[in-house]
Amino acid sequence: MYPKHISKVSETAQIQREKVGEISISRKAVAAYNFVELPDKVVSAEADVISKPQNQYHSDLHSGCIDCTLTTASPLYIRTGLNLEEFQQEKEAKDLPGFYYTDPDTQKPVLPGSSLRGIMRSLIEIVSFSKFSKVSEQQRFFFRAVAAFNDDPTSSLYKNKLSSKNVKAGYLRHENGQWFIQPARLIGDQTFVRIEDKNINLPGFISMNDPAYKPQYFSNISFSVDEGKKKATELSANPNELDYVGTLVTSGNMKETGDQSSGKTDRKYHYLIQQPDSKPQRLKISDIAIRDYRNSLTTFQKYGSNQKDENTDSPFSEKDGFLKKGRCVFYCEPLEGEDVTLFGQSPNFRIAYSFKESGESASAADFVPEKLKSSDVVEVDIAESIFGYVRNKKTSCSDEQQARAGKVFFSDGICQEENIEDIFMVNKAGEVPRILASPKPTTFQHYLVQTSSEKKKLKHYASMPEKDTVIRGHKLYWHKGEAPDIWHPDSKNASETQITRIRPIKPNKVFTFKIDFENLSSVELGALLWILDVAQQDQYRLSLGMGKPLGMGAVKLTHEVYLCDRAKIEKSQSRYTSLFEDNGGWFSGYSNVLGQSDLDEHTQAFEKHVLRALEQSDKWQKLSQLRRIKMLLTMLEWKETLSEDEENQKRYMEIERDSKESHIIVNSPKPNDAKINEYSERPILPNPLQVAGEVTRPKTFTEGMKLEARVLEKKKKGSKVKYEIFNEHYNEGEKKSFSKIPDEGMVIVEIRSLKEDGSINHVKFVRTIE
Repeated sequence: MYPKHISKVSETAQIQREKVGEISISRKAVAAYNFVELPDKVVSAEADVISKPQNQYHSDLHSGCIDCTLTTASPLYIRTGLNLEEFQQEKEAKDLPGFYYTDPDTQKPVLPGSSLRGIMRSLIEIVSFSKFSKVSEQQRFFFRAVAAFNDDPTSSLYKNKLSSKNVKAGYLRHENGQWFIQPARLIGDQTFVRIEDKNINLPGFISMNDPAYKPQYFSNISFSVDEGKKKATELSANPNELDYVGTLVTSGNMKETGDQSSGKTDRKYHYLIQQPDSKPQRLKISDIAIRDYRNSLTTFQKYGSNQKDENTDSPFSEKDGFLKKGRCVFYCEPLEGEDVTLFGQSPNFRIAYSFKESGESASAADFVPEKLKSSDVVEVDIAESIFGYVRNKKTSCSDEQQARAGKVFFSDGICQEENIEDIFMVNKAGEVPRILASPKPTTFQHYLVQTSSEKKKLKHYASMPEKDTVIRGHKLYWHKGEAPDIWHPDSKNASETQITRIRPIKPNKVFTFKIDFENLSSVELGALLWILDVAQQDQYRLSLGMGKPLGMGAVKLTHEVYLCDRAKIEKSQSRYTSLFEDNGGWFSGYSNVLGQSDLDEHTQAFEKHVLRALEQSDKWQKLSQLRRIKMLLTMLEWKETLSEDEENQKRYMEIERDSKESHIIVNSPKPNDAKINEYSERPILPNPLQVAGEVTRPKTFTEGMKLEARVLEKKKKGSKVKYEIFNEHYNEGEKKSFSKIPDEGMVIVEIRSLKEDGSINHVKFVRTIE
């Protein structure tokens, strides 16, 4: 068993700070997303189903189709691709606002079958307790903690690796595909010294606070230093004028951490390095360290600015960053005979999160428990059995185990609206949505399981996988109602490199699509039907397309199921032995629409299979009673409009939150603070159940108050019903209403009595929620 996220993140914590003393901070974060936790084990597909050949139909398995009707519930957008002319003109997709289409003449919007398949597969992976796959090893995690408080978990980690004593400077060399460092000559006992930005008067130098600032290198210059040989006092473009000859390396100005209102930065130093020293032996840089550096390049390290293409004469490379023969480099000196593993373009460079002795950087895939990974596991889970798979790595298993074809096929979604222009929210030119930054998995207090809310004890990417922490699970986005705030508030003044244009479809527009299936067992068919049943309920919505963090893409699905008997040999039933029906019509082989009792039979078979495999069948009768599935259903919950409190609980935190806002993730902002960094104390993202409970929980309860409750269990003996209300359980005798209460689902209850502390004591059933 691996660690579980704390069930309840405390609202506040008292901490001791140097110079400030004890302060109160919020420990509970908010976000537009949350996670369904990882399964404790993988539920395997039925062995007898997997063993059947896929080149024939089987009489004990099910083939047929599901006709689906999709209705948009919030703005929906899936971007079209480039046509040949646009591709030849080297246009960017972000500048094309059109919705995806397949007919270039009408350009009527179409929902790609691949997108519909994708949402079904991701949800079936969750509900069937399948493997946790598709986690990239490519992105590697690095960090810098120069000014972190002592209670930050990365502070000691960084200081133990880097200090002014063990950081050296040198020059890059490249030979036979490998990178080396030639150490620089000493200036006293150091290989580099600092110089203040204001003291530099070189021709062409751009100061840090200049809007046109960019990283710069000035070679073959001379400089003098103070008596302690820690700082440069003079600088000259003439290499023969002063005491030392070397190179000026400018720092990043890090304006995102400075005073935005004044346009100034907190940074003020640059660095001077003497010429290369030919005496010491050059140092080899680890190949793994080079690979990790390239894979983790930030926008600034690629382009020399925080936006792509802003600096056309950047000294950096999109592929290699600052890696260039002859360029200055800062590094930690390795032990004798070992390779350099820590290096960067400034003395306070980023270092890898690593839990390995080799220093190799960590990736998200490292924190997926081994038994949940799919690449090397021969065992087939339910999602793989339905959708197919190809193992990532070649194994010694048979061809059937190496790869397996899928058994479900999704058509494109066809728009049923006649008036195309009435489908869209805006005209063909599109509008600019709010800017969405790329996900930041380095916010480890959100993306990794935390077992304590204490800041200093937070787990990070240098913690030991499985022993200390694992990733949080499947990431989903909250719905934000029928009319979420999706448009940019000031698009005319936004940078063209950061914005895009979209043309979303309005809510309440209808599409139809078809799911064909072959040789599904009742368990597999039940998995599909379980998701489709949730998708047709008024209280839930699925998510499709782009802009999910903004609340876009909420959709409702309804469905009808038809079976097609392809295997039986009786003439009246076999598709391939009859051409006409008895009435003279074409014989399709499809049954009438399956009734609810038939559908329930398949979903129950699926639920029983999963519960039995999890050894939970003696405790629960429904998947929806499991904590993990409750999290999923909570993330899918739908309301047409959100209250202000709900919007605040489902928003992104901000690095610069206006201190006058009513909702701020900090307890006591300083009186003069105009902006608040809500991430600074690393608040923890609660699980979905805590978020949902706190959003909807009344501040006070009263007798007679009516509340929504979830039915968890019914017992005939004693007419007992177990309800869940705001994550708390209540066992009640419901003799009069027992027959009216559903076996599961949402109901309305009334508070019968309260405890002395004002919490709920007893409730009684009022009615079901349709």
